[in-house]
Amino acid sequence: MKKFTTKFNYKFLFMFCVANIFFLLALTLQSGLSEKNISIVPQPQHMEFKNFKVKVDKNWDISVNTSNKENIFSAKLLNEKLNNKLMITDINSKFQTRRIILAMSKDNFKEKKELRITDKIGKEGYVLEVFPSSIVITAHTSAGVFYGVQALLQLMEVNGNVISIPGVKIVDYPDTAIRAVHMLDLQGSLNELKEKLDFIAGLRINTVIFSEQAFWKLEKDNLQPGRENSSFLQELFAYCRERHIEPIPELQSFGVALTILQKDPHAAEGIWVQDEPFKWINNMAVPVKSSEVFLENSGFEIGGVAGIPAGWTFGNEYGRNDWCRDKTSAYEGRCSVMINVPSPLNISSNTLQSKLIMVDRDTAYTLSFYAKKREVNTAVDRGFAIRIFQYDRSGNFLVENYLPLQYANTSWEKLEFNFVTRPDTAKIYIGASIIDGYGTVWLDEFKLKRMNGELVNVIRTESSNISITDSAKTKIYTEGKDYRVFDGEIKHPYFVNYNRPARIERLETGKINENEPVLISYDFVLRFHPATWMTPYCPSEPRTYKIFFKTVNDIIHLLKPNYIAIGHDDIYGIGRDSRCKKRNMTLDKLLSEDINKLNDYIHTIDSNVKMMVWDDMFNPWHTGGKNNFQMHYGGLPGKSCNAINLISKDIILMTWWFDSNDHMNKMKNTPDCFKSKGFSYLVTGWKDKKNIKNWIRIVKDNEECKGIIVTTWDGWDNNIEGIEYTAKLSWSGQ
Repeated sequence: MKKFTTKFNYKFLFMFCVANIFFLLALTLQSGLSEKNISIVPQPQHMEFKNFKVKVDKNWDISVNTSNKENIFSAKLLNEKLNNKLMITDINSKFQTRRIILAMSKDNFKEKKELRITDKIGKEGYVLEVFPSSIVITAHTSAGVFYGVQALLQLMEVNGNVISIPGVKIVDYPDTAIRAVHMLDLQGSLNELKEKLDFIAGLRINTVIFSEQAFWKLEKDNLQPGRENSSFLQELFAYCRERHIEPIPELQSFGVALTILQKDPHAAEGIWVQDEPFKWINNMAVPVKSSEVFLENSGFEIGGVAGIPAGWTFGNEYGRNDWCRDKTSAYEGRCSVMINVPSPLNISSNTLQSKLIMVDRDTAYTLSFYAKKREVNTAVDRGFAIRIFQYDRSGNFLVENYLPLQYANTSWEKLEFNFVTRPDTAKIYIGASIIDGYGTVWLDEFKLKRMNGELVNVIRTESSNISITDSAKTKIYTEGKDYRVFDGEIKHPYFVNYNRPARIERLETGKINENEPVLISYDFVLRFHPATWMTPYCPSEPRTYKIFFKTVNDIIHLLKPNYIAIGHDDIYGIGRDSRCKKRNMTLDKLLSEDINKLNDYIHTIDSNVKMMVWDDMFNPWHTGGKNNFQMHYGGLPGKSCNAINLISKDIILMTWWFDSNDHMNKMKNTPDCFKSKGFSYLVTGWKDKKNIKNWIRIVKDNEECKGIIVTTWDGWDNNIEGIEYTAKLSWSGQ
């Protein structure tokens, strides 16, 4: 009997344990499935699962303090997303049984005692808890309530008319104060833009920077035909604010001065032609120096040794025959030159090189040629390019100017490459090659033209005009008495081959003798890059700021922003025309004067509006740290980064870097640099996940860094993953 009892007890115990193991396993699996099936993006800081679900049907209400307009908006937004349209009632109503509560932490409601709301959640955090007969979202601010609603929407499981919500408790808040998207150009309809804003609002993005030329053209209708841009932008900004997104207008300026220069092409930073010798033919001024520069065999029609065109060389740096003189395709004549790097090699090619060409120092030139391409694939910032290599009289290399050819078409197209020689340049040669890429390119009909004296794109303002003296510079002649100017055509984007040049006529009743040589000085505009937006405005021209100030004034009064971004990233050729040079200012002082002038004016309109600027020109680890960089484009010597010591400390710097390797050490060194200078800043990444992750680490380690911006330079659709990844890491790091 004892033996039987013992055996029975062990058997019962074994069965009981097995049953419990299966029961616990079932609970674990149920809990695990719940966690696995629930996805909230960004992932909350803390989330507990209660292992039950509630079903929301038409018998539920949405309860909110009806005096809070922002929370009413969140309630309506939630209701729109539900299949069953629920009643929106006041939070203090006595007749509610089942309800979704959207409440501020200061509101009174019966479930409040079961919640623990701490200051840790901050201004944008929230607490979301699901009870058997109620769902509560509460926060210290309406932004927190809105974000709680976004989380609740992601929790919902819809099955017909029934919506199930798992029992959870979420305590959530952001790690990063400013979580921004930079939106380049407002492409698409207003409804399409609203869809994008809804998308980023769901990701808890709280700032969007709109980089758009329409801010300069509020009276136009280019955003929506038949509707003024001002009305369009007002609705867009209101839509952002309803979703707790801070809308920031970006007025691209200085280096990217497209719209200012479209309004007044004379506001451009020109090139100063000083004391250019002219003579008179039939009373018309003609430059003494010829504009045409001799290039040997510029059309490659004359063959040479081993099939290489006379006057040119094909390099053999890599032991391959990349270049050839092609007799099957030409723009003009019988031959062109062709480079062919077959895919998928993705390598650097040998170089096509001209003979050395003697040139004048401190002079503007235009190299024109014809090109076409086939299946060219190259690095964006390098790739296939025409290059000008400048040397001094002793043969020392000075600088390289280059023109990327990813802009060329698949059929023959005329391209122009403008450059300025340095004060110590004596000779140049033309080169062409592929760096890190592959494809086929044909080139033909090179022409080099000296632009000083061509009177094209002449600037005529109160502070910059044509002046004429005798050759000894003892007499100054007067327009209207001694000579007459027939204005040419000057308009953005300043094509030198299409804009009609000015003409100057000697007046026979004036003091200039018929055969007298004269010196003519003037400023003219030359475009240095195939991108039409890369012509800077002149920081010494009053017309520049007349346009800028009016636009800023209109935007502040119309859109009431808390921030205004002003660009100032890609600036090439600061201080090269007479208006700047006559003021005898250094590079850093000229740049800082411009920035401070804009900042001061913004504050005269509204002292609470903060100005934001890209840091490229102010950062010693970016363009600003390159010594004499502006001289490559005819500008002033020195480093523009020295201007950081002269600009107002209340300006917010936006530091951008795109790759994950940080090959210029910008990401590594910028935080300490800006901290030592006393600036707050935002970091700005692109779609590369490692790049974004590295920036987030910097945000969290440096209190001077106020947040992160993710950019969409190559289009919105190409950056969705980068936007989502930035949202995740900037909110909770997950």
